[in-house]
Amino acid sequence: MRLIRLKFNKVGKAKYISHLDLYRTFSRAFRRAGIPLWYTEGFNPRPYINFALPLPLGAESVNDCMDIKMEGDFPLEEIVKRLNEVLPEDLKTVSCAEAVMSVRDISFAEYSIVFDGEKVSLDDLKEKLSGDLRANKKVKSGRKKVEKEVDISEYVKDYSLTQQDGDIILGITLPAGSSFNISPLLLIDALFGDENEGLSNMLYVKNIRRERLLTKSLEEFK
Repeated sequence: MRLIRLKFNKVGKAKYISHLDLYRTFSRAFRRAGIPLWYTEGFNPRPYINFALPLPLGAESVNDCMDIKMEGDFPLEEIVKRLNEVLPEDLKTVSCAEAVMSVRDISFAEYSIVFDGEKVSLDDLKEKLSGDLRANKKVKSGRKKVEKEVDISEYVKDYSLTQQDGDIILGITLPAGSSFNISPLLLIDALFGDENEGLSNMLYVKNIRRERLLTKSLEEFK
């Protein structure tokens, strides 16, 4: 049994594919490409496909990670080629290798967030990022999930701000993983609060892209 890790890009229109539909899309693609996956056992066998860290709907990702299990000696170099022949536009695999790390090693994620330069200024963003950032986050309380206000200021340290074509790009590294996670949507809510009088704070944002998954030592996840 081999645990194989694929890296893929999900951009453009593909960013609107939900997590469940992404599983279905890849499941069909493996089948159409003739790539033999290992199936789970039980009453409802399914191909083993596991995504390292799901993204919120509407966010792009590059170098995203997906694990599959295979038996036998199917050549890895064929997997990327065959999948890309059958995958939809804006969803493509870029590399394939045997997994080196455990998904539990993921501790951070690197994001690029594009803000609409007509709706927010560079100075305004600088001021907000250096201020008190609080937002409501769903956390586990026993068997239930409850909303709790969290201060994320201490996690907003490693970032850069640049201007491009009139827009503002925030490059930022945030905690990510199974134990603790600060999503870019939570950061955006913390930045703008209730400024939109109940409307979505995504009005300020043109795009969100996750660039890389990182370990505790900020090494790229492999």
